[in-house]
Amino acid sequence: MKRNDFFYWRKDSSERERESVNLNERALRISMELYGQNHPKTVSTENELALCLKDFKKYDEALDVLHKTRKKNVYSKQEQHSTIAKTYHNLGIIYYEKG
Repeated sequence: MKRNDFFYWRKDSSERERESVNLNERALRISMELYGQNHPKTVSTENELALCLKDFKKYDEALDVLHKTRKKNVYSKQEQHSTIAKTYHNLGIIYYEKG
């Protein structure tokens, strides 16, 4: 691989990263508009955004999303719903990968 090829690949990679995060954020906005911020479908979408951020090694941002999600669900008394269990699971994965 030539030096210039590497830089083009990196540029494409960062563009893909931005596009992926933007699409997940857009899906979250739509879910919030349709269902509200405490609905299980919105929580699920927040989990997906956090996993997307994790995949790009943006651990602190992913943890931010998940902690906000967890607090919303505790506040709305939905802590026993399966989506909040997924939130706790994803928190564990991200803390493990972050080290």
